[in-house]
Amino acid sequence: MQYVFQSINFIRHLAVFILITSSTVSSSDIPKIKKFSFEENVQEGDLASVTCIAISSNKPLSFMWYKNGQKIDITTSNIRIDNSGEYSILILDNVSINSAGNYTCTVSNPSGSTSHTAQLIVKAPPKWIERPIDLITTIGSAASFRCMASGSPRPKITWMKILDSKNSSEYKTVETKEGEFGNVSDSYLKIPAVSYKDSGNYECIANNGMSPSIRANFSLTIRESNMDQALLLPSVLKIVICIACIQTFLMSITIFPGCIATDIPEIQKFIFQDNIIQGKLVSATCLALSEVKPLQFHWTKDGTILKSDSQNVRIEDSNEYSILILNGVTLDNEGNYTCTATNIYGSSKHTAYLTVRAPPLWIKTPENITMAIGETVSFTCSASGSPKPRISWEKYSDNEKKWIVMNSNQDSNIEDKESSLKIKSLSYEDSGLYKCIASNAVKPNISANFTLTIRVKIEPFNFLRRFSIGEKAQTACFVVSESNDIQFQWFKDRLPLKESDNVRLKSSNEFSIIIIDPVDLSSEGNYTCKVTDGKDSAEYSALLQVQAAPSWLEETKDLTVAMGSTVTIYCRAHGSPKPQVKLKKVSGHFDIMSNNGSFVLESVTADHSGMYQCEASNDVGSLISKNFSIAVEEAIILLLISKELMSIPDSPKIQPFHFPKNVKIGSRVTVVCSVESALETVTFRWLKNREEITSTTEIRIKNDADFSVLVIEPVQINSTGNYSCSIRSSAGEDSFSAFLQVEGPPKWIQEPSDVSIHISEKIILKCEASGFPKPKITWFKIKEHPTGDVNAVLDSNVWNDTLLMIPEVDVEHSGLYLCEADNKIPPKLKATTRIRVIDMKLRDKRRQNSIFILAYLLFSLPNTFQELPKIQPFNFKQGVRIGDKTSATCLAESKSLVKYLWKKDGEFLSERGELRLKTDEEFSILIIEPVKIEYSGNYTCMAENKHGSDSFTAELLVEAPPIWIIEPENITVVPGTRHIFRCSASGSPKPVITWKKLSEETGKEVTAVTIFKGESLTLDSVSLTDGGTYECEAHNGVEPTLKKFVMLGIRGTRSRNFLKIKFLY
Repeated sequence: MQYVFQSINFIRHLAVFILITSSTVSSSDIPKIKKFSFEENVQEGDLASVTCIAISSNKPLSFMWYKNGQKIDITTSNIRIDNSGEYSILILDNVSINSAGNYTCTVSNPSGSTSHTAQLIVKAPPKWIERPIDLITTIGSAASFRCMASGSPRPKITWMKILDSKNSSEYKTVETKEGEFGNVSDSYLKIPAVSYKDSGNYECIANNGMSPSIRANFSLTIRESNMDQALLLPSVLKIVICIACIQTFLMSITIFPGCIATDIPEIQKFIFQDNIIQGKLVSATCLALSEVKPLQFHWTKDGTILKSDSQNVRIEDSNEYSILILNGVTLDNEGNYTCTATNIYGSSKHTAYLTVRAPPLWIKTPENITMAIGETVSFTCSASGSPKPRISWEKYSDNEKKWIVMNSNQDSNIEDKESSLKIKSLSYEDSGLYKCIASNAVKPNISANFTLTIRVKIEPFNFLRRFSIGEKAQTACFVVSESNDIQFQWFKDRLPLKESDNVRLKSSNEFSIIIIDPVDLSSEGNYTCKVTDGKDSAEYSALLQVQAAPSWLEETKDLTVAMGSTVTIYCRAHGSPKPQVKLKKVSGHFDIMSNNGSFVLESVTADHSGMYQCEASNDVGSLISKNFSIAVEEAIILLLISKELMSIPDSPKIQPFHFPKNVKIGSRVTVVCSVESALETVTFRWLKNREEITSTTEIRIKNDADFSVLVIEPVQINSTGNYSCSIRSSAGEDSFSAFLQVEGPPKWIQEPSDVSIHISEKIILKCEASGFPKPKITWFKIKEHPTGDVNAVLDSNVWNDTLLMIPEVDVEHSGLYLCEADNKIPPKLKATTRIRVIDMKLRDKRRQNSIFILAYLLFSLPNTFQELPKIQPFNFKQGVRIGDKTSATCLAESKSLVKYLWKKDGEFLSERGELRLKTDEEFSILIIEPVKIEYSGNYTCMAENKHGSDSFTAELLVEAPPIWIIEPENITVVPGTRHIFRCSASGSPKPVITWKKLSEETGKEVTAVTIFKGESLTLDSVSLTDGGTYECEAHNGVEPTLKKFVMLGIRGTRSRNFLKIKFLY
């Protein structure tokens, strides 16, 4: 019984495979683009290219390229586009950062267009845009330095102060204010009031992970002010004397002998007011002290000379001072303002920094959006202002009637410096009114409201293949919703669909199944499932394609038309794909194609008279043809009059003839070319493919006065061709053609050859044969069995027509393969090839090959395999997590009653707790809610009828974040001893354990260096340098990642402070 069941199972697989491969599937008329992408790690100066390949049966194809939505100019120096009939290549020479962007290939034909987009990321090391310059200033003045660099990724700017040391130079991070945009980083180092400790050498570093990083050195020098020296006199008397000295100096007289003035001007320190709000008036007075006149003043902002009456700037000068006035300040006025006073002996300067505060102003706000339940959504808020505004998020609670502040949690994250709100696994509770608020302590704060609407979600579905007329097609529309009031509605080509003789609908509160049995040509179209849950609705569409051989919609009769008129000829055919119709004249070179079967002949002349043939084909079944004649009326009348007046005999005419169908090799074919009427002697002439035929051993020609007989015996495969009979007399000539199609067994064009290949490489084997009808290529893998070899049909996903393709070879692909070419005319062609997979490492486990009985049992069992059930492939959705809901729908095609059973990892399933089964005579649905980690595994659906059974298996992988099993602990050890840190976690997929050691150097940022991957970190002989903080990280791609920090202390050394580490999750 075991072998009988296995043989039935094998026959079922083989039968289904033959059904699938029994017809050639053509692509749709609208082009389809094979997905493409740029290479990773493209750097400046590299060459980048992508190929856009389009598939369509409707030619010609037109290609167009766009960058960031703009059509690409092919005259650009570094861009080349090479187009072909079926592909287009975009080549970018010597790429730069400006080359980065989204590149879109659009392909169009008369039926429509489609497009695909790939992003090009160009990496480039940092480059300076602006470097800081040396600065000399006085005590208490403001100092400001600027660093600006470009690069990809965007560089990070770091400011360092170099501290002199006996042995080495250490670096200390200095406070920095930073703003970033595009691929440029712009950073300022600001010191509001400098002191002597700020004097020294500094360094600005730009680094983006691309070598080399760049550094710019500069210095800050502090010098004493003469005014400072005067103010630091130890007695009040000296201060009074100094003040009097200044007054005397202004009056150009000397009163007190203790007052000494220098010849070079000395500027009194000035500063701008604090808390300057945008729009206010600001001023600063620059007072210079000097005995030598005249004095000249000029102002600069960030190194640029300022002029009075330019924009909102006014400058008022006198002999001793200059006043800078800014009307209605804006953020553009923020910066370093320097006043310079000059006389004939030299100059001095003083700088003050103006900080402008501005309330928040929106740059980008979220829009109202509708999302499906279970999806992920992101909102972005950004605002300008000074200081930079802080973004906060709130949600309105209908229950509490107030706004609730949102914080990051398991379901929602606030990211990118609080400007982005991301909500994962949406539920109905997430719907409602939200707002983002921008504040920066400058009133007023601003807020933007938006709504999030949650609708039901339909799991994607499709009709898995193209169906033949008479077959059964079905698919399931499964809904994800938290509502108990679900309504389903089906549409075909946007029109409501109801049950009929061949359409059945079966619905519950969770799913709706459409069954089309039997499929006919009118069944082809777009089927849409619409779901309503009382709050919102969703819909999803799938295309049902039908394959049907062409057939004529109407007969085309012989036509008689007037000379000079226009005539329309209808040779309409239907079928799927839509047939191409060709009209040709039997004698002559007239040949026209049409998509709709309509042909127009304008200004008909006598030359249009004759026998015509319409042909229709769509690559399904055989080509069909029909003949008809066109007679031009005036030509006939003139010819009769001419004959009567000139006594010219009638022109000879051939009676149409045809070759029989299904002509086999070795048979005999006879065709007669006879003359309908002729008053004079006629000569006959036979041609094949426009070349004259002479009698041979296989071809004999017998001529008579009124007919000629062509005999072909024995028929060979090369006898196929177009045969024409031509007659001629003194009254005229005529010809007629017929096509002989010889059916012949397959003949090899290319046989596959043995191949050796390494694991993970790609393999392509070609197997091609000629013959009529066109042979169907089937690939088998020959399974080894103690009683002999058994052929197992390969999954159609790995082969297409003549090619066997395996993208990543594994050890299990080793073995003997069989290519079979069959066109139902014996003998079949069979060729074997062996694939040898080279494995550099021994594998612990090998997949055991399934055992099948000998293939010849197929021919000894009753021919009932066509009645076996066939399960349509199904799968579980990806990314299923603990607590989610998931399902799988098992649909079997069968003409008789089907019984369904389910197994998990080989064990039969029954309803219990979270696991439910909904079974009908035509389908069975497995529902798991809520999902647990133990539900991961292989689920098999078995469908059985009275003729046999079928099964299909799909894997459910439940994702679960890491959970600690063993956590490492702090410990103190003796130098020279051996210590093992242990760290392990569970999760799905299995977490990867990574060990890192953290830096403890004073003044340095806390950094972690990866030192090991694995659960156990072994230190064979502990040394002093091993002491410190270690991190164990467990990560499996499912958030959150686990981290545990432990200390390794070394006995006999002074205790070291634990690192103060701030971790952001």
